Amino acid sequence: MKNLINKKKNSKTRIVENGRVCLTFTRSNLHVNIADDRGNTLIWSNCGVMKFKGKKKNSPLAASTLVISVIKKAVYEYNMRRVNITLRGSSIVAARESAMTGVYVDFSSTDTSKDGQNTVKQIISKINIGFINDLTGKRPFNGCRRRKPQSG
Repeated sequence: MKNLINKKKNSKTRIVENGRVCLTFTRSNLHVNIADDRGNTLIWSNCGVMKFKGKKKNSPLAASTLVISVIKKAVYEYNMRRVNITLRGSSIVAARESAMTGVYVDFSSTDTSKDGQNTVKQIISKINIGFINDLTGKRPFNGCRRRKPQSG
């Protein structure tokens, strides 16, 4: 029989300087996906993973909390410095705005917490935003009424 011992891999920290952030808004949830330049997913999360349930998943608080936690993880794990943002889906405008303010936290703050660790504002200020692209598109309304078929 083979040994079924879990071996720890020699994991070196992967440095990804440039990345893509895709924010997908649905009617009841928000999905955040951070990928490298080639499109390989590095980190993903949604409001359900962050323990928001029901109508709270589409709230502005859930959106900003989710984006801040995912970007914090990208800075610590992958040393990400530059990000391009893509927005998809139409949802409550307040949730979209708070998700974007989660990315645009005040850059001038240099506060540290009591433990000496970096605050959220310092972590996110390390990221430069290249561009913001909105791919929402138009929602279908089923078009005009068809002509009556000719009889006879």
